[in-house]
Amino acid sequence: MLVKAGSGALTLGQPNSPGVPADFAKHTLTCTYNDLASVRAAFEQYPQEIACIIVEPVAGNMNCVPPLPEFLPGLRALCDEFGALLIIDEVMTGFRVALAGAQDYYGVEPDLTCLGKIIGGGMPVGAFGGRRDVMDALAPTGPVSTMPPSGGYAFR
Repeated sequence: MLVKAGSGALTLGQPNSPGVPADFAKHTLTCTYNDLASVRAAFEQYPQEIACIIVEPVAGNMNCVPPLPEFLPGLRALCDEFGALLIIDEVMTGFRVALAGAQDYYGVEPDLTCLGKIIGGGMPVGAFGGRRDVMDALAPTGPVSTMPPSGGYAFR
């Protein structure tokens, strides 16, 4: 999420998240990409408060920085250890890095995946999918109310 980090050269490193409520930004932690120690430190400081890690598998807004070999599996392990979800943002990498996405290429299994851009073939389309138990928590079948997606849910 770019709620605090800005978008590199595009914003000269200044925060730029129009439309993101200030309270969301206030409750978002940012850690250093490819630095598992910074992620562990955040979990140790807030062990019961971190709901998820949202990460681009290849950091596209930082000049396409690939993950170190241990980074994505390390995030998976930290999420498992602390009971948080791992959400992989495949908007830029989905179907580009590998047919099954960067998560397949780098061998990490997220709890949720976000897709966009290429999935719409030029149309403004996005999709998300994930573990059945997580998807079952969403409306209309689950207790979490969301805006209904335009298409459907994807299960694995």
